[in-house]
Amino acid sequence: MKTITLTILLAVTPIIGNAAVDPIAFSFKAGQYYSVEPSTEIDAKEFMCLARNIYYEAGVESFKGKLAVAQVTSNRVDAKQWGDDICKVVFSKYQFSWTATKKRKEHPSGSLWEESILAAAMYANGLRIAGLENSLHYHRNDINPAWNSKGKRVAKIGK
Repeated sequence: MKTITLTILLAVTPIIGNAAVDPIAFSFKAGQYYSVEPSTEIDAKEFMCLARNIYYEAGVESFKGKLAVAQVTSNRVDAKQWGDDICKVVFSKYQFSWTATKKRKEHPSGSLWEESILAAAMYANGLRIAGLENSLHYHRNDINPAWNSKGKRVAKIGK
């Protein structure tokens, strides 16, 4: 598969701490990603819920893994089974394990947090992973949750 390098310019410049993030060049394999017009505005509160979910669910994963968490989270909003906005979905009971721990009250920091914010910003600006349009669940490769038998595996991303 051909690899292309893109410089992503965001419609909204993400701010990390007191500094704006400069455009970053990423290598993408052709056909793995696509862009859509963002359908709705994500307010600051929902953006932070999305970024925190990315950080705690996929902080050590690749950029693609982080973007996949954003896309599944957003797909759940569209499904309306867990809530009708990002924060309601993220904090819906028994959906994301980190929300039931002390992490819920922590404020992330460091380079993995910065990457998570960038993934959330790129998702908010329309970047998507091909094949995940209808995905509502994901899990680590080393576990096999009971609900896993009810769906079809569409991708393996990360570890």
